[in-house]
Amino acid sequence: MVPVSNKEGLIGLINLRCAIIHAAENKELFQLLCETEKWLELEQKIIQYRQKIKFPCVTYEEFANFAEKQCQIGGLALTGAIKYLDSIGQLKYYGQIPVLNLNVALDLKWLAMMMKLLFRHDLKSNFQYKMEYFDKFSVDEDGFNHEKIRLFSKAVLSLQLLR
Repeated sequence: MVPVSNKEGLIGLINLRCAIIHAAENKELFQLLCETEKWLELEQKIIQYRQKIKFPCVTYEEFANFAEKQCQIGGLALTGAIKYLDSIGQLKYYGQIPVLNLNVALDLKWLAMMMKLLFRHDLKSNFQYKMEYFDKFSVDEDGFNHEKIRLFSKAVLSLQLLR
C-alpha cells in the first residue's frame, strides 16, 4: 500500500507509480500488497512508543530494527511503510536528502519545536551549557561546546545538541 494524498498534489500519485514499478521489477508486488496490515500495526506501535520516550528521533537502522522486532517488517515493505507513515504524518523521513536520511523523526510536533528553537535570531545565547546536561544526557561541557562550534560553523547538528 502506497498512500496517495490529495494535500501534496501529484507527489502521492508519483510515489504510487514508483512503488508499483519497483515492486513489479522485483517480482514482489503480491508481497507488497499483503504487508499493509502490518503497516497499520506499526503505526499503533509507534504511537505507543512515542509516549514512552523523551527523544523521538531514531536512526534509520534503529527504526528498521524496531519495525522488524515489533511487526516483522523489512525490505521493500519497510520502505513502503516509511512512505505511508510519512505521508499520513506519523513520522518524518527525509529519504532523498543525504545526511538527513540517516534519521527518522517519530513525532512531527517535536520536530517542529526543534526547528523553531534552532532557527532563531538569538540562537547563540540559547546554546549555553548547563550542569544538568551531564546527568540527563552524559554530555560534558567540552563535548557540548565542540558540537556547538560544529553547528555554527558547518551547520552540522549532532544528537547531543538535539537532546
